[in-house]
Amino acid sequence: TFLNVTREELLDRVHECWASLFTERAMEYRRRQGFDHDEVGMAVVVQRMIDADRSGVAFTRDPATGDPEMIIEAAWGLGEGVVSGSISPDTYVVTREGTPVDVTVADKKRAFRRDPDTGETVEVDVSDDRRTARVLSEAELADLVDLGKRVEDHYGDPQDVEWAMADGEVYL
Repeated sequence: TFLNVTREELLDRVHECWASLFTERAMEYRRRQGFDHDEVGMAVVVQRMIDADRSGVAFTRDPATGDPEMIIEAAWGLGEGVVSGSISPDTYVVTREGTPVDVTVADKKRAFRRDPDTGETVEVDVSDDRRTARVLSEAELADLVDLGKRVEDHYGDPQDVEWAMADGEVYL
């Protein structure tokens, strides 16, 4: 994954994604799984970068048990910290009707943001008033549950999706 890619960098980043098919780790994985190196391919998704106020991951079913409750992880800023595991997010266990069953609010000391001067992704301190505040309201949780159900219905199987919120809009 590459964030904040400029138009000038785009083709180089796509080539880097394709080249990752031939890292030692990827080739060893294919060897162990019995996949033919000549038969693999990779699609690269290019999408507009969202300078998120908050972001995270939504699991449309509990990934550990398969139970129907959704697990939603959320942190301030860009999703890079949640996805990489470098930031402890809030965790919400929510019924499919959108009712929270369990809410764990993390002490979110750091967040990832886009530096407006350089365009790079940087790690910054979270203000004291936001560190232990809930990232998501009940209404925002309900919106994410609705989107999660739509994605799962579309694909016919449980999904995990990255999401971002910016300027009152939700992006998957």
